[in-house]
Amino acid sequence: MTELVRFGISIPKDLLEELERGASALGVSRSKLIEIAIRSFIGYLSLIEGGSSKGLMVLVIVHSGSSLQQLIELVSSLTSSFCISKEGKSYIITAMLKGEIEKVKDVVEKVRKVKGTAIYPLLLGVSRD
Repeated sequence: MTELVRFGISIPKDLLEELERGASALGVSRSKLIEIAIRSFIGYLSLIEGGSSKGLMVLVIVHSGSSLQQLIELVSSLTSSFCISKEGKSYIITAMLKGEIEKVKDVVEKVRKVKGTAIYPLLLGVSRD
């Protein structure tokens, strides 16, 4: 288990109120919600700093011709695993990504250009291995 460290912070009152609402809605403590937010922000910073990363990408596509195959080819260069689910005329692709940030950004930009595709927030974590 990771060692926990206590420290104090000062934030605006309205932000504290939002923090408490968020923690309550998720059923977690304020400390846990702050930990989640900091980890998320560090993942965001990794997009700026570069390096190796691991993360999750969720895509929704309305199948049209070779679009599904094109997405699979784009994403497979970075995936350690992925899952394709079909719901009606739509496909949902969940991909676990691993690779250098620059390559991840390049693939994400190419995926955004595929017609009929919606990309949902890319959750990244910085890999220090």
